[in-house]
Amino acid sequence: MALIDNIQAYWKLDESSGDAADATGGGFTMTNIGTATYAAAVINNGGVLNGTSQAFANASSSLYPTGDFSIAMWVNFSAYNSANLYSFFTVLNADLGSTTRRYDFLQNVSANKMWFRVYNVAGTGVSGEVSWTPSTATWYHIGISFVLSTGTAQFFVDGA
Repeated sequence: MALIDNIQAYWKLDESSGDAADATGGGFTMTNIGTATYAAAVINNGGVLNGTSQAFANASSSLYPTGDFSIAMWVNFSAYNSANLYSFFTVLNADLGSTTRRYDFLQNVSANKMWFRVYNVAGTGVSGEVSWTPSTATWYHIGISFVLSTGTAQFFVDGA
């Protein structure tokens, strides 16, 4: 079995510039918003986001969850402002500014919480959170396993 078998989308973020390609070949390219850059990371390159105006997003309704799913990624805070809400991952349905049919994975630094939120067509939804205070200049492998029917999330930081 290959790493990308049975995966809906897989973004390595190992480009040198521009949008982030979907390594599954499914065509779910992440749009580079705010000219995010790339730099050396744990594996090849990684996306570098400023925490305020840069993001990677995809507007495909095909990525909206219809069942249980998991998301994982490597993150490293070079610095952060305690008032910021950092969005690691966002998938939107219509335009890139929509708040409907979306899910996103965020770090709320001021509340010391990691959030995962899922919104339906009406813009209402569920979220899960866990307390977490990351250090700067440290790589973390973070992920969630989300049970859509109950709206519960299990969070993992470095496997725990």
